[in-house]
Amino acid sequence: MGIHRTNHRICRNQEFIAYLAINQRFMKQTIATLLLITTAIAGFSQKKISVTEEQNTLSVGSVNTLTVTVYGMSYDDAEKAWKKQLKDINGDVKVKKEVFADDCLIKDMSENTFDVYAMLKEVDNGVKVIAAYDLGGAYLSAASHKEYFAKISKMMYDFGVEQTKEAIGSDIKVAEDDLKESEKAKEDLEKDIKKLEKDIEDYKQKIEDSKKAIEDNKSGIETKKTEIESKKEVIKALENKRDAVN
Repeated sequence: MGIHRTNHRICRNQEFIAYLAINQRFMKQTIATLLLITTAIAGFSQKKISVTEEQNTLSVGSVNTLTVTVYGMSYDDAEKAWKKQLKDINGDVKVKKEVFADDCLIKDMSENTFDVYAMLKEVDNGVKVIAAYDLGGAYLSAASHKEYFAKISKMMYDFGVEQTKEAIGSDIKVAEDDLKESEKAKEDLEKDIKKLEKDIEDYKQKIEDSKKAIEDNKSGIETKKTEIESKKEVIKALENKRDAVN
């Protein structure tokens, strides 16, 4: 029984040590996740979305372009979002070296269609969308197409804001999921503490019971010693009686 109790205690200790090790790894992973999210947010929390007009070289040559940066997104996610943006204005989208959209249409701007040539570039903590708008013989510019320029630059600005917010939203979801895991881990630790505290009280009671049993056994041993001596005397008397027979 003593060996069994010892093995049980060893198993309990090993389980508790393993439990602590798992939770230490979990906490390290949690801290690492939070650091990554904090770093990502810090990288673009102070960035202001803006649309700039500049000359850039695309497949059609050096042309006037509008540029906006989406922060916190991967290249693939930004490209997917930009393709959807072009499809939303009825563009027939094709992707090779650039994202090309044929026959785009913004009805509240004009009944005429236009083509879009766009190049995406990875930049620090984001993706830059560089787009040229072929209005049919001329590329969009603030100087020559004031009304069109205002609407399209607003469209690109809204795109940058919405996608950056979506990227932050994804980080928030990751952080919320991580928070739930931490809260669950905390609850598990609290439950385990209560169980361990109950085990301690149970072991204390077992110790007291064992101490009492030891004292009872000691008393019993003394009683048995007296019994043994008495029985030895009886045996000796019987042996003497036997030897007296002749």
